[in-house]
Amino acid sequence: MTEQFKWVDYYEEFASKLLEYRNNRKELIDNYEGIDSYNPFKDWC
Repeated sequence: MTEQFKWVDYYEEFASKLLEYRNNRKELIDNYEGIDSYNPFKDWC
């Protein structure tokens, strides 16, 4: 994979993990809400 498309592996893995929550969105949202405190980019928006 070229340097230009190295991000593809990340998003493929992310999509695979999201599939684990396809029938349990509440758990996904509960887990997501805790991520914000660990996001080093949150002040950039």
